[in-house]
Amino acid sequence: MGDDKENVPKDSKLSEYSIYDEDEERRKVRAEYRHLNQISEENAEEIIRPTSTKISEIIKVGEDLFSKVRRPREAVHDSAHLLYLSKKSREQAQELKTDIVAFDNVTFIKKLIGSVNGYQLTGCSEEDDDEIDLPKDAWKTLGRKAVSLFKKAPAFEFLLGPLVIEVQVKEKVVRQRKKDENVATKKLEQIVSVEKQEEATTKEVDRIYKILKKKTKDGSRPICFFNFAVNPESFGQTVENIFHIAFLIKDSRVIVDFDEDDIPTINLNKNRTEEHTSETQRKQVVMPLTMKEWKELVEVYDIQESTIPTRAKIH
Repeated sequence: MGDDKENVPKDSKLSEYSIYDEDEERRKVRAEYRHLNQISEENAEEIIRPTSTKISEIIKVGEDLFSKVRRPREAVHDSAHLLYLSKKSREQAQELKTDIVAFDNVTFIKKLIGSVNGYQLTGCSEEDDDEIDLPKDAWKTLGRKAVSLFKKAPAFEFLLGPLVIEVQVKEKVVRQRKKDENVATKKLEQIVSVEKQEEATTKEVDRIYKILKKKTKDGSRPICFFNFAVNPESFGQTVENIFHIAFLIKDSRVIVDFDEDDIPTINLNKNRTEEHTSETQRKQVVMPLTMKEWKELVEVYDIQESTIPTRAKIH
């Protein structure tokens, strides 16, 4: 097999100029989202008017803008904008008034009595407690009028066997105990396997933390996230490294930030305390990574050697 660099076209996104252009485009997209949010807030009263179509116009602009989104950071702006518009749509729906008439039980009773009496009642209200005499065949009259609405073919009902059926008690199988023992053994093996995996994960997380501590000189300077996490020799171990780093981020032992060039960096969290950890607002992000993107990262950041040593393959 030849070198992967030879198979990359000259106009590939791997060039530094392309990366710069992409970052510049992303900044423009974020600026446009901020401008769109500002317009939405300035027209908040106009949006919630029942006859207004302003919200449809803003959604159309947002859809055109979303076609430029390529990264999660810009997608967060789009999600926040849609959440704001959904709240305003609800307010607009609450302002909507219709001419639908609610059910009037007094009018219904008047018409019901009139249908069986042959004449309509007038001058009655909810406060009237007077009793009204109905003809003897009032219910029959009502039944004849309603029967056409409830026409249904009679169903067959079968009588299966005698009315009293003795329940047959099945004999207990002696093999049940052996089966239960096998199930218990399998569950125990699964628990032991899970505990071993958790222990191995904990050890690997601690190992990565020590490596990061050394590379950042005890947290005195942040380093590029991709240079630290990406393994140029193995796509699978790159994914595993990011997985283990996620545990450190969750426990607030490390922090991920962006430098002035919008490049993600990683460093130790010097301000980590139990009180700070509980009060910190957490944001979860799903980070997709394909084989193609992994190769691009290795090429763009010129990663020759893995900062986190390559682990031996388990056969």
